[in-house]
Amino acid sequence: RSCKPPFGAVLELVTKLTPRYYTISSSSAKDATTLHLTVKVVREPMRNAEGRTKVGVCSTQLEALPASTGRAAVFVRPSAFRLPADPTKPVIMVGPGTGIAPF
Repeated sequence: RSCKPPFGAVLELVTKLTPRYYTISSSSAKDATTLHLTVKVVREPMRNAEGRTKVGVCSTQLEALPASTGRAAVFVRPSAFRLPADPTKPVIMVGPGTGIAPF
């Protein structure tokens, strides 16, 4: 025999997903009504699990959004990032872990 706990009780035992933070790659100075993200869709072979594919929890859902609407529910957290006041100062920008550089 197997136990048949209520589905809600099983869900209480599952660890919540951590938020996925993405970098905004558009400027509100150009269009304050639109926000663009640069996202690498994660879809790659799993290590030590031949024939299985690792997929990104959020990136694959973003990829599946219809191009005609391209809308998603998001929240924006405040950023302390600021460019130097002197525009002649050199700046090195790094997008760690993305494998892409939108600058």
